[in-house]
Amino acid sequence: MRFRGVILVGVLAMTASACGSSDGATSTTAAAPATTSAGSTTTPTTVGASTSSIPAPTKTILELATEEGRLGTLLGLLDTAGLTAKLQGDGPFTLIAPTDDAFKKMDPDTLDQISKSPEVLTQLLSYHLVNGRVTQQDLDAGAVTTAEGTPIALQATAQFPTLNGQTVVRAGRATNGTILLIDTVLLPVDLKLP
Repeated sequence: MRFRGVILVGVLAMTASACGSSDGATSTTAAAPATTSAGSTTTPTTVGASTSSIPAPTKTILELATEEGRLGTLLGLLDTAGLTAKLQGDGPFTLIAPTDDAFKKMDPDTLDQISKSPEVLTQLLSYHLVNGRVTQQDLDAGAVTTAEGTPIALQATAQFPTLNGQTVVRAGRATNGTILLIDTVLLPVDLKLP
């Protein structure tokens, strides 16, 4: 399984498709207009946009993660926390997916404590999940709120944005959202080990 990332027009499109060639096209798609507090209407640019030159995704986030081959630890933890069914749902979601190497950087005792506490594990994994696609509007704001309830800082780069200063190493577009691979586990500031 290969993902291919496409550089954003303006900074943030994260598109990819499973297997196949790329013509390097870049584009964004507008989401439904959102109303600001001043009553004006804005149209956020979404992640994972599709065009006629980029094949429409055919797999869910969970299927892409499974085929990636280096997300075994994350998939096991998602299963333990009962979150795999959610990632097969309609979405859209953005899954920030630490690789197996990211989990190897953690202290093994800390990871063991987290995995044995359902509440702490759910909190950690929910911090890696956004209920929606990350938009250009989120990037402009410099942050996006996670399913855990606290924000992750976003910063523009030439290709993918950084998340709390961590580089996105690969991005994949799914039928129900986007998956962003990172090589470090993000820890919410209010995470308390059992």
